[in-house]
Amino acid sequence: KLFQAIKEQRVVLLKNYNSPSSGTVSNRIVEPYLFTAENAEVRCYELSTGMNKTFKVARAEEVELLDLLWSHEEAHSPFFTDLFGFTGERLFPVKLLLGQLATSLLLEEYPDAQRQLTLQSDGRHLLQTKVCSFVGISRFVLGLYEDIEVVDSPDFQHYLQQRIAHLIAQA
Repeated sequence: KLFQAIKEQRVVLLKNYNSPSSGTVSNRIVEPYLFTAENAEVRCYELSTGMNKTFKVARAEEVELLDLLWSHEEAHSPFFTDLFGFTGERLFPVKLLLGQLATSLLLEEYPDAQRQLTLQSDGRHLLQTKVCSFVGISRFVLGLYEDIEVVDSPDFQHYLQQRIAHLIAQA
């Protein structure tokens, strides 16, 4: 029914949707527009809140197609998954120069990174990527900071400085 709703641009009722984050079971009227996580989740515009949300399909007791067409398509925001597995509606550019160890570990953990790497004349690799969150990429960078140089990424550099200051304050 959700596939049909997306194809026909129809509104659905997610009956008795169990939301652990709010601790409630309620009916949700939504405009589904995108499947994620191998179709286990659906991205929707929720009419009552005016927000885009991700719903786990299995948490709805039933899906009912309504005789209503989408009326908020302009509010449906794109949804991305970055190289490090984080999701979001926005992307932030990041450039890193990686040494041999960092390059090898990146490719072992995230094989899709190959398409975003460029070999430089000094033997390092330039990773040019976009991330939804600095959390995943910072875990990678902070773990290998001696073999990684952040370049042309002031927002990410600021984030790292804050994380490092926080870590030092806790030590």
